[in-house]
Amino acid sequence: MNAYCLLITVLFLNTAYAQSSDAANDTVLVSSGTKTAAGNYASSAKIKGAWQLPAQVKNAFDKSKYSGWYIEKIIRLDSAGQTIYQFYVNNGNLLDGDHYDNFLKKNTIHISRNGTILHN
Repeated sequence: MNAYCLLITVLFLNTAYAQSSDAANDTVLVSSGTKTAAGNYASSAKIKGAWQLPAQVKNAFDKSKYSGWYIEKIIRLDSAGQTIYQFYVNNGNLLDGDHYDNFLKKNTIHISRNGTILHN
């Protein structure tokens, strides 16, 4: 029994359960020089949630035909004075378990900082 407890203790001590301490930065740098359908961008950052979006962008998404779809991720693309928010969405939350694999649809939406939908 003591050997078992020792083994469990060693496993827990060798496992790192650390969380990033960079709480001040709400965005995560994804890459630099991202090439997308909208063009070349100097930098891009992953947005953690809709609460970080400008009001115009959030309102434009809420009024789009994809407002009820699940947001997989949001990427902010920055270049020479232009910022575009790229939404990756799918309709999986609207489907039941029997139809999920057959009817799942995915789409990407580009919305400018002023709330104009550029591509959907």
